[in-house]
Amino acid sequence: MSVGHTEVTAPGSGRVITDPVISCETPQDEYEVTERGHSLTYLVKARADRSIGHRDAIARARRDWDAAR
Repeated sequence: MSVGHTEVTAPGSGRVITDPVISCETPQDEYEVTERGHSLTYLVKARADRSIGHRDAIARARRDWDAAR
């Protein structure tokens, strides 16, 4: 049974996910992405696709950074 509800927001962007509070013996959380949160999917996918496409260059840059420190 849901006994409460919390909305998590990103600054300036409005509601992104909802976090209903569930009444039960063992505490638990259940998250659900809102419509606004779903609208960000293309950004996350684009970032992931770019990372995959540049995996070697990213790894090389990390090695160079670590070696320089």
